[in-house]
Parts: sequence; structure tokens; C-alpha cells
Amino acid sequence: MSDEPDAAQSRLITLLELLVAEPPESDPKLVEDIMGTARWQYAVSGLLVATGELAGALADLLGLALGASRPDRHPK
Repeated sequence: MSDEPDAAQSRLITLLELLVAEPPESDPKLVEDIMGTARWQYAVSGLLVATGELAGALADLLGLALGASRPDRHPK
């Protein structure tokens, strides 16, 4: 195994060196927008998980009501 970078790694190194030499300008509003999105997603994530669990339970209940056996969700 060689310690020399392959073509893809060499290209990545070149691009990263260019990025360090000329960093892009950033919009201060970008950080605010990203943080707002992250806060919104965090606030909704618990509700989405609970809704998914409820939907799974209802699907199991419907399956049992229709005579299907419950699938083994945790096989050994």
C-alpha cells in the first residue's frame, strides 16, 4: 500500500488548498437561517417520532384485527 495520494485525493488536496487561499464570502443571514431551520426541526422531531410510533402501533393492531400474526421486530 502506497502513501502517495491517488488522483481523486490529489484533486481534493488541490481544491482544499484553493479554498484555504481564497475563502468564500459568507452572508451573516446564512447562519441565522441554518440555526432557525435546526431549531424548527428539533422542535418537531419528537412529534414526528411519536406519530411514527403511533402509526406503527395502529398498523400492528389492524394486522391483528385482520388475523395476521405480529411480525417479530427483534429476531434473535
